[in-house]
Amino acid sequence: MIERPGEIAYNPVREHIRMSFERVKEEVQQAETVVRNLQQKTFDASVSRVLIFVRTRRRAEEAVQQLSELATEAGLPWAEQIDYFHAGLDGFDRERKYAAYQTGETVVLVATKAFGMGMDIKNIHYVYHLGPSSAFEDFLQEVGRAGRNRAALEAAGFSEAHPIQAVCVMASRDFQVLRDLQHKSALSWEYVLKTQQLIHQYAQKYRELDTLVHEPLALPLDLWQRDADEKEEDDVRFRLALHWLELLGRIRLGLFTPSFLPLLLLEKPSYLKIKDDTERAQMQQFIAQLHASKYREATAVSMPMEELKALSGKSRHAELFRFLFLAQKIKAISIDRKLHLELTQLREAELKAWQESRWNKRDLPLVESVFLLAERLLAPIAPQTQRSLDGNELDRLVGEVAAEHLQPDHIYWTPLKKGKPVDKKTTAKDLAADWREKRAKFALKLVRLLPNTRLQSVMNVRDRSEPGVTQLIYNGNRHDSLWRKPLAELKKRLLALLQYVTAQTLTGEYTFNYADMVVALELEEAG
Repeated sequence: MIERPGEIAYNPVREHIRMSFERVKEEVQQAETVVRNLQQKTFDASVSRVLIFVRTRRRAEEAVQQLSELATEAGLPWAEQIDYFHAGLDGFDRERKYAAYQTGETVVLVATKAFGMGMDIKNIHYVYHLGPSSAFEDFLQEVGRAGRNRAALEAAGFSEAHPIQAVCVMASRDFQVLRDLQHKSALSWEYVLKTQQLIHQYAQKYRELDTLVHEPLALPLDLWQRDADEKEEDDVRFRLALHWLELLGRIRLGLFTPSFLPLLLLEKPSYLKIKDDTERAQMQQFIAQLHASKYREATAVSMPMEELKALSGKSRHAELFRFLFLAQKIKAISIDRKLHLELTQLREAELKAWQESRWNKRDLPLVESVFLLAERLLAPIAPQTQRSLDGNELDRLVGEVAAEHLQPDHIYWTPLKKGKPVDKKTTAKDLAADWREKRAKFALKLVRLLPNTRLQSVMNVRDRSEPGVTQLIYNGNRHDSLWRKPLAELKKRLLALLQYVTAQTLTGEYTFNYADMVVALELEEAG
C-alpha cells in the first residue's frame, strides 16, 4: 500500500487471504473452473459460503444456470443451493436472498457489486471473480469480504498459515472487453461534445436553437441508449456530461420543467376514418392548431402537456392520450417516443415455436401458470372479505401450478445449451425453477392490477435470519365475474402484445413506436 503523510493505510485484503489468477480461453470455462476448484478444495457447505462476483446482472443469472448444471452433473450436494444477487431485484427479493445466504439455504451466491457494504456474512471462505472487476478498488473490496469472522474462519480450518484463496478466473478477452467498456464510460471531452451535438439535433426537431435561451425544452435521458445491461452507467455518464455542459455555459438545466410531449406532424391524415362528425371536426381543428403552434419547428412540435390539454379541450391526461392515439391512428401525428425490445436467448426458441404454431394453437406455459396462480389466489376469497396467505401456503400453490403446466409434455420447442439441443425433461425442470424463482411473483402483481382488489405483503421477522412474509389479499368485488373478466382481458392483451413483438423481432425489427403499439393492439381505451 502507498502511504501518504497524515493518512492511515487500509488494506482490505488481510493476512488470511491470498489472491490468485487463472486464465481460460472462453467465458463458459469460468464456471467449470470454479466448480473444479471447489471440488479440489473439498468445499464444506455446512461451515462455509462461496461468493462469486461478476460485472453485470445478466452474467449473474447466466452463471447461476451454468454452475447449477455443472454441479448437478458432478453430483455435488449443493447443486440446488446456488442463487444470484444484483441491483435489479426488488427490496423483498433482495432481503429474502440475503437471508437465505445467511442461513445456509443458499451456499453459493453469484453477485454484482450490489452485494456491498453492510452485508456482512461471517463465513464467506471462498471468493471468485468471473473476470476482473470494473475498478481495482472494487476488486480489493470484494476480495476483502472473505473470512471476516475469526472464529468461523478457524472453525472451517483456515488461518494465516492456511489462507483463503480468492481466485479471479479470466477469459482471454476479459481485459480487452473491460478496456473497451472503460473507454466507453470515460467522460472524455469528445463525449461531452457529442452529447452537446445530440442535444442540438434533438432540439432542432422541435425548436430553433435561438429560442431555447428563454423557452425550456424537455430532454429525454435516453439520448445515449446502448446495452440495457449498462443502463445505470449510461445514465450517470450522460448526467455528468449535462453537468459539465452547464458549467461550461453551453446549456442551462432546470430542476422543474413542464412535462412536454414530442409530436411529429404527418402529411396526409385520414380524417374520414373518424365516424363521429363532432369528433372529426375537433380533430381537424386540433391538428390545424398544432401546425400553427409557436412550438412547431418544421414537421415537429414539442408542447407542454397542459397546453396540449387546453388545445384539445381535454381536462384529464387519460382523455388527452385517447385523443392523441386517435390522431396517431388516422396518421395525423406520430408521438415521437420509441422502445427497444429484444427476445432473450432463454425465450427465443419458445416464442419462435409458438409463432410457427400459428399462435394460439399452443400455450405459453409460464403465461398460463402466472394467470392460473392469480386465479387460485383470488378464487377462495368470498366477496368483500380478506385472505391471509403465509409463505408455506403460497409455495404449495406455486408447486401445484408447476405440476400442471410445467411438465415435459408441455414443452414443444427445443432450446440449445452450448450449441446442443436440450431434452424436454431438462427444459421442463429449468422452466419450473425459473417459475419458482422469478415468475410466480407476477401473479401477485396481477392481483394488484384487478379492480377492487388489494394485496399487501407483510414481513414478519421472528429473528433476523428468518424473515417470513404473509400476503393479505382483499376481494372487494360483489361477484367473481367482476375480477375474472378483467383477468381474462389482461391475459388476452398480454398474448396479443407477445404476438406483436415476437413477429417483429424475429424479422430483425427491435425498435417500436410506443403509440403505434397501442394503436395496433387496440389499447386506446385501456386506460
